[in-house]
Amino acid sequence: MLYSDSFKVGMVYLGRKGGGATYSYEMCRALLRKNIKIFAIVSENIESRDRWINLKQEGSLILYFLPTYTNRFEFIKSFFLSPGYKKCVKELKKWSPDVIYIPMLTLNAWKIVRHFNSDKIVTTIHDLIPHPGERNPIQTLIFNYIKRKSSRYIVLTDSFKCKVAECYGVTLNKVLVLPHAGFCFRKSDTPPDFDMIHFSILFFGRITPYKGLGVLLGAIDKIRDSIPEIKLTIAGEGELRSSEIAMIKRNSDIITLINHWISEEEIAQLFEQSDFSLLPYTEASQSGVAAASFGAGRTVVASDVGGLKAQVEAGGGIVIEAGSSEELADAIIMLYKDPQIIIAKNKEAFAYFQNELTWDASASKLIEFLRN
Repeated sequence: MLYSDSFKVGMVYLGRKGGGATYSYEMCRALLRKNIKIFAIVSENIESRDRWINLKQEGSLILYFLPTYTNRFEFIKSFFLSPGYKKCVKELKKWSPDVIYIPMLTLNAWKIVRHFNSDKIVTTIHDLIPHPGERNPIQTLIFNYIKRKSSRYIVLTDSFKCKVAECYGVTLNKVLVLPHAGFCFRKSDTPPDFDMIHFSILFFGRITPYKGLGVLLGAIDKIRDSIPEIKLTIAGEGELRSSEIAMIKRNSDIITLINHWISEEEIAQLFEQSDFSLLPYTEASQSGVAAASFGAGRTVVASDVGGLKAQVEAGGGIVIEAGSSEELADAIIMLYKDPQIIIAKNKEAFAYFQNELTWDASASKLIEFLRN
């Protein structure tokens, strides 16, 4: 559905890389394709800068790049308003947006939203509570300011709708449940190869304590005893605990560790060469990795935490008890006992992605919410 009126959205995303950058780009692109006018404010250091520039060809887009930070010194310096931010706010106010839409919270966004009335600000809350290990007091203070400055909210799973409404004192109709659309890193329009079984499983994403890597490694002995040909790839940037490094070294014949920032080309290859992905999280609201896995035509085995259960089961994935290496091993072994189950579940995951997790569908729901 196209919209022919002059509804105008100011979009603010000042992160540099990762799932938030991709999420913001894809949502902006989908909105533009529905004739929504957008004034997009993004970091000048964003990893997909060229793609953002190319978006100008797809619709009515004003694109404003602002300096952010890449280290602690620049982070401190960024708290002082630069001429660029002042000029941006002036131009945005002159443009007169109907709403200020924040697809994902970023620290420098407060310097924009502080200049607008609360009734204009709509914020997507990916995580109601910061993950363990990410509870930075400055970040919490800034994010809470932005959230309380907002008047409407977007959550990615139904399990947090009531909690957000209660936390910020709004009625339920001020909170939209917008399931995380699927990231598709595949460059080909042909469907994924469902019939090839690789005996390879994937743990992908930024490595941080709540992702449950230790839970997965605790399952590896039982898995390899039942499936000797199994291979595990652990791919993502982050610091590993000494115990995790020791377990990986002890199983180096079946575990490949790729401990750096993963490019989109690498992501596509990782999913293509794996049979399914693992999310043994100990805490979560939802997961962009699950959405990416569905987009790659790969099912998911995930922990029953936060909104993961609803997200993963909707795509036909398997949910296990959080923190249980035993249950994780049993689920993986069960799948390989009958590889046809893997094939069927991967087809189901991709069908769910195609039918329910498109950016076009997300944009339509978002527009109706923003306009009301």
